[in-house]
Amino acid sequence: MLRIRSEHAIGFLKGRFHSLKHLRVNIRDEATHKIATYWVSACIGIHAFALRSEAQERAADFDSDDPDPFIAEGLSSTDDDSEG
Repeated sequence: MLRIRSEHAIGFLKGRFHSLKHLRVNIRDEATHKIATYWVSACIGIHAFALRSEAQERAADFDSDDPDPFIAEGLSSTDDDSEG
């Protein structure tokens, strides 16, 4: 079960970060192993940051009573167009 979850996680990360699909590092010593590890770790960190930011944006949008001024302007211009 752990192997399946690990493979799904790796597949998900490869889908989101195409650089991982093309990660072709010949791990021949400790330095190249660190490069590959840091590369994958950076993608995981960016993914976690993106999830957290998206959640904060959704929460802010949900809590906000004031619509975005850009969207409000677009909605009002659509209403003006339909009246004339």
